[in-house]
Amino acid sequence: MLCRIKKEKGIRVSKEQYYECPIIKCKKTFLNLEQIISHWFDEFRKTIDLIDEMKDGIITINTARGCGINTEAVIAGLKSKKIGALGIDVYENEKGVFFKDRSQDIPNDDNLMLLNTLPNVLKTGHHAFLTDEALTNIAETTIYNLDCYEAGKATENELTEID
Repeated sequence: MLCRIKKEKGIRVSKEQYYECPIIKCKKTFLNLEQIISHWFDEFRKTIDLIDEMKDGIITINTARGCGINTEAVIAGLKSKKIGALGIDVYENEKGVFFKDRSQDIPNDDNLMLLNTLPNVLKTGHHAFLTDEALTNIAETTIYNLDCYEAGKATENELTEID
């Protein structure tokens, strides 16, 4: 969906991650070409802090895993305008933060409190999975995986740890 919207608005979409892209061999080149970087990775993938190598004013979106972004580095990037905007549906230290009404609570996490005040940050608090389409996909994938398991077949959805 995001890729379709980006293409309709005339934004070039690089489907492959920089480390898999056969055309762009160098991550620095990739990071300097992109206007928007959207993180879609599993929680086992080890990530590194690439903010200094990114193009100035980059828009970064993380709807995958909170552990995929170093919050303090992102805040520094937002303050220096290296990162032009941030969209997050997940948060690095999110345990106990979401899924409860905390509208009357004072956050005990200074980084989260700061992110909540910045005008160039959009935080949706784990709502990305709450669409009809997403819930249907989750249910269908779960049933498919159970059917494969019961039949003794492999499934392409199996997660394995990456070194």
